[in-house]
Amino acid sequence: MNSWPKYWEDPIYSDEFWLARARVFCSNFEKQFDLRKDQRLLDFGGGCGFITKILSPKCLEAVLLESSLKSIDRARIVNESNENVRYIHLHQKDDLATKLQGYKFDYVIMNSVAQYLPLDLFILYLENLKGSLRENGRILITDLVIKDSNLLKDLKDIAVFYFEQGNLKGFLEFFFTEIIKLKDRLSLPMFKHSSEDIARRLKGSYKISWIKNLTLNINRHAMLLTPC
Repeated sequence: MNSWPKYWEDPIYSDEFWLARARVFCSNFEKQFDLRKDQRLLDFGGGCGFITKILSPKCLEAVLLESSLKSIDRARIVNESNENVRYIHLHQKDDLATKLQGYKFDYVIMNSVAQYLPLDLFILYLENLKGSLRENGRILITDLVIKDSNLLKDLKDIAVFYFEQGNLKGFLEFFFTEIIKLKDRLSLPMFKHSSEDIARRLKGSYKISWIKNLTLNINRHAMLLTPC
């Protein structure tokens, strides 16, 4: 296990496990944002496509961008009934602007992505994404790991969610999987980007707003970027 893409490629979690988490995010997203049928959505680092599955029927077109080909293959299966979904494979050495040439988005969602990317690469992607936004387009970054966060507390929040939902299967699936994979998880870098880090590096390119109550990890941050 030498990279986060390989870590998340492991199919040990069921589709229903991921869908339960995606439903929470999408429900909270729709309460705070107006995604319309004439708009386009980019699910950046969309993994196996569970957020795309829920949101794509509500917009004109959804594009899932992902670095793992195995995850894209799984996303195609998850979204096989959604004809308005497109897929883009992005290797870290690829030029993002070239990959997105011809696309303009109203919303870019980066859900639980930033903590797996070094700050330099993360900022580069944000700078390149600015040219792929439509007028009034916005970027939503969620699940930012704050500098004083504790991994075990974050994991507890997820376990409590499944338990409180009465989803015993999901709870046990999460509990035993994380025990099995904890060594792999701890061996990989998780980056903690503060709002100050991001704001300083963007150099006034974006206006930054903070959003609450989007994901299960209540101790993590979410930010909304609007081009200046």
